[in-house]
Amino acid sequence: MRDDLLLIKGHFFFLFAALGPILPFISVIGKQLGISEVAMGTIYAVIPLLYFITKPVYGFIIDYFVRQRTFIFTLTVALMGVFYLLIYFVPHTPLQKNTPTSNTTNISCTSVLFCDLHKQDYPNWTVNQICSLTCKNGAIQETDVELRLSPELCNNTAHDINLNTRCNVTETDCDVDCKYLSPVSFVPLETLYRTSSFWIFVLLMALGSIGFNIVNTASDAICFNALGDGNEMKYGSQRMWGTVGYGITAFLAGYYIDHLSKGLTVKNNTPAFVLLMFFISLDIIVCSRLKFAPIPNSHRIVREACQVLRKPHVMIFVFFSLIIGLCDGFLVYYLFWYMETVANESGYYNKIRLIEGLTVLVQSFGGELLMFPLSGKIIKKIGYGNSLTMCFLFFAVRFLALSFIPNPWWTLPIEMVLFGVTYAFSYCTIVAYVSTISSTKIRGTMQGIVSGCYDGIGYALGSLLGGVLITLYEMRVTFRIFGAIALATAIIHYILYMVYLRKKICTNKEVVYIVPEESSKPVSPDNDDD
Repeated sequence: MRDDLLLIKGHFFFLFAALGPILPFISVIGKQLGISEVAMGTIYAVIPLLYFITKPVYGFIIDYFVRQRTFIFTLTVALMGVFYLLIYFVPHTPLQKNTPTSNTTNISCTSVLFCDLHKQDYPNWTVNQICSLTCKNGAIQETDVELRLSPELCNNTAHDINLNTRCNVTETDCDVDCKYLSPVSFVPLETLYRTSSFWIFVLLMALGSIGFNIVNTASDAICFNALGDGNEMKYGSQRMWGTVGYGITAFLAGYYIDHLSKGLTVKNNTPAFVLLMFFISLDIIVCSRLKFAPIPNSHRIVREACQVLRKPHVMIFVFFSLIIGLCDGFLVYYLFWYMETVANESGYYNKIRLIEGLTVLVQSFGGELLMFPLSGKIIKKIGYGNSLTMCFLFFAVRFLALSFIPNPWWTLPIEMVLFGVTYAFSYCTIVAYVSTISSTKIRGTMQGIVSGCYDGIGYALGSLLGGVLITLYEMRVTFRIFGAIALATAIIHYILYMVYLRKKICTNKEVVYIVPEESSKPVSPDNDDD
């Protein structure tokens, strides 16, 4: 095995092993600090927009400062790790230090309205609690009921629980004693925005996220340069090592966080940050030894990149890549939030961090690990156009399947089957396409621009649209709406491909929407071959 490819495999493994304990859980870490869905959705909508600005600039720097690229890249990896690590030290808001209890006596067991009992005390926050019921009049029993109450849930009276059958009587009085398993989760927005914890978290999260997306894009450019022209389809075999590291450490973090958090009111996230610090240190060592391919300086980098982007088939591909980013961004930001909502409804909240870790594990080993090495072969067989259509179809199936899960455990088989053919295959299709249409001297810039559209604007739109739809509807309905969007986009893209894109008259690298082998030879105006 070539030494440069071995180093790239090691870099992908250590980088994503460092981020596996952090990235999937960043939203729920913010949740522990009292940040609500509304505030988190706003953060997620703004930060990706910064990618669109910073990634092309960074790509330009990498392409322009040839001799300093190894140092710049290694420094970026180190700073990213520092920003994420500092999140561990963000202080909790004062409102979260209390873990109150409540006791209500002599109420009717025929209809115990838990929302009415507690929403007056905590109208704007979500509480997770265990309630013990003591029935009177000779029918004394105790029943522990795990509840998670929120204004949204309490607006639906179905979440008020009738415990009459548990008391085995028709009419009696009972006492209800509730102990809160976790502190108040959501701080009122007017209070939250005045806390230093919120702004420190936002700053560190923004800097860390920008650093990761820059490093991820630059890593792809490094990988493609090492592979050389014509070997773009081998990208997945290198990137799969990042999947291995990501899945292992995400599972370990989820397991040990739950293990160390037994009996605690706030999850102990120490294992996640220990893993981050260990693996980012190893990655810094590897990055310092990476050899960048010699690329001649070009003072026309921006002009050449713009010339490529002006081509119709490139603009169309970038636009649909943005829609893929919208779908993927919604899942990245809201899947775990949705799982916690389902866990609250089905009584699995005490195991939710473990389930989330297992979800990342099956996404990595059941989906990405298989699809990354296979993606190149599939793209080579069916072409980039058909590949994009297939991505949207599987996104639609994934959204709709998730919308019907009865409890969070059902996420595991769905993500095992569908995650790879949505995220991994989509990502490989986009980055391989960009590499195919780019010369070596503008490859970093082009990866930055297209990636900025995909996980910059696309992720921002996914977060923003998802937040609006969740506010107007509920989580399950929102997932079904996104499923409909993905299905409609697949149909539109397929029609556009059949009518226009596959019949374009191009030569050399411009025929990239059809089967890649055909991009190296001219085609006739009436060529209908795929």
